[in-house]
This record gives sequence, structure tokens and C-alpha cells, in this order.
Amino acid sequence: MSDYNDLLNSLKAAAGSAANIARDIAGSAGEKARDFAGSAGEKAKATARIAKLKLEIAGKRAVVIGRSNIVGLPVSKLLLDGNATVTMAHSRTRNLAEVTRGAEILVVAIGRPKFITADMVSEGTVVIDVGVNRDPETGKLCGDVDFAAIEPKASVITPVPGGVGPMTICCL
Repeated sequence: MSDYNDLLNSLKAAAGSAANIARDIAGSAGEKARDFAGSAGEKAKATARIAKLKLEIAGKRAVVIGRSNIVGLPVSKLLLDGNATVTMAHSRTRNLAEVTRGAEILVVAIGRPKFITADMVSEGTVVIDVGVNRDPETGKLCGDVDFAAIEPKASVITPVPGGVGPMTICCL
């Protein structure tokens, strides 16, 4: 987690007050509209940057759960550009737990609270949770990953809130 915090702090310092808050974070509106093969939005760039913190992504098995134009498709492209072997999945993927257990890098952007459970993740996986949801039981913000259950198994895991969001802001 210290690698992530160090990078986050250095990006915040470098960004200073220069961040343009009017910038289209997703890269999906007006003249900034892009398709997934073009320039990725800032959220996708932030997600890919987090993946590079813990390990060299070249040759790694990455699974991206979610197929949106804002995160899933651009993150897949960025990981492919980094020479990762990428599998795209979604909520209706058959044997999803089997697919996710094979990941060395797991990016989750599916929009379902705590959808990814501990039995779906292997020891040492880098888990990047892009989802922001409300926990139906507590009403608090949570991600698409059951953080408390997966944290002991993951080599790195991004929290929600406080993970991909701040990194996205730093990329602005």
C-alpha cells in the first residue's frame, strides 16, 4: 500500500493547483469524445497506472470485469498496450470465479456492490476496484469488491473510497 500512497502523494504535489476540474474525466463528452481505441479517459489512465505500481504488467494475466466505454474497454486497451494478456468479463460471464482466480491483475468496474468475493480471487492478486456503490446494508460507500474479505489475499488492493478516485484527480 505504501507504493500506492507514495505515487499518489507525488502526483498530488506535482499537480498542485494546476488541475482543471472542468476537464472531462471520462473523456466521453462533447469534443473530447473518444472511442476505446483512441485516447483513454483519465479514470482509465489512473486505473492502468495503479496496475503498474506493484508489478511489471508485461506478460501478466489481467482480467477486466466490466465492458463500459469509460473504464472497461479503455483499461483493457491500456493493459494490452503494456503487453498484458487481457481477458474481458462481465456479470454474465460463465464460470466467472474460475476466470477471476486466474488473474494476476484484476480490475473490477461492474457497478455492483461487493460483487467480487474472496473465493473469486487468488493469493497475491493485484486488485483494482473502480466501482463506487452504496452498501445496501450500511448505506456507506463501497466498491465492487468485498474489500475486507479480499484484502488479506491481495498483494495490493485499492480501497473505495480513496483508491482510483484520488488517482483520477491526480491525472487531470
